[in-house]
Amino acid sequence: MRAGQGSSAIYKALPIDIDELESTLPGLIETLNVVEWDDDKGRLVASEQRRIGAAVITSHEIPVPDDADTASALLGYVRRKG
Repeated sequence: MRAGQGSSAIYKALPIDIDELESTLPGLIETLNVVEWDDDKGRLVASEQRRIGAAVITSHEIPVPDDADTASALLGYVRRKG
């Protein structure tokens, strides 16, 4: 990663079989429900994400729950956009 230059490059990488990784290390992958403000849609959206740390492996939209933490989602948007 090149700090301050705006670009990074990966020079060496290997393919990963996520299913095999999950069967070998089941605690590595976590499933989270995330509620965020979608600027393009102009509304809150919820998604179910499978992650390894901060890396999102899969994500699909789900209905926004009635008890969604709207304030937290909007604060997250303000933090990202300023």
